[in-house]
Amino acid sequence: MSDSCQDEFWDVYDETLPRVYGFLVRRTGDSTAEDLTQEVFVTAARTWSAGGRARVTLPWLLTVARSRLIDHYRAEQRRHRNLQAAWSARSRRVAASAEDSSEATRLAPATEAALAALSGPQRAALVLHHLDDLSVAEVAETLARSVPATESLLARARRSFRTALKESAG
Repeated sequence: MSDSCQDEFWDVYDETLPRVYGFLVRRTGDSTAEDLTQEVFVTAARTWSAGGRARVTLPWLLTVARSRLIDHYRAEQRRHRNLQAAWSARSRRVAASAEDSSEATRLAPATEAALAALSGPQRAALVLHHLDDLSVAEVAETLARSVPATESLLARARRSFRTALKESAG
C-alpha cells in the first residue's frame, strides 16, 4: 500500500472503530469484542490492499462484524458440546472406577460436588490435565486456547476446586 492509501485506511479505521467495537461489545459483553474487532479490521485491511477500498464502509464493516460474531458463537457452541460430551464420558468412567474402590467411593461425592461447582472450562481443564493425563499443550489444543491461557485457566481451576472441595467436605 502506498503512504496515501495507508493514510486513507487509517482514517477509515479511526472513524469506524468505535462503531464496530461498540456493536460487538454490546453483543458479547467481554474481551471477545476486542478479538472480533481485530479480526474485522484485518479483513478490512486485506480487502483494502486487494483493491476493495470502495467496499470498506461502515455498513460493510458491520456486516463483517456480524459474520465474525456468528462464527464465534458457533465455535463456542461446538466447544461447549464437546466439553459436555467429554465431561459426561469422564464422569461415567470415574463413577465406575469409584464403585471398585471403597476409598474412592468415600471421596467421590465431595470430589464430584467440587468439580460440579467449577465453570465448564475450568472443570474440563482439570479433568483433561489431571485425570486424563494430557499435557498443558494438549489441553490447550483440546480447549482451543493458547498454552499461557490454559496455564492460567488451570491455576484458577485448582484454586476454585480446593475452595469448593473444602466447602463440600466441611
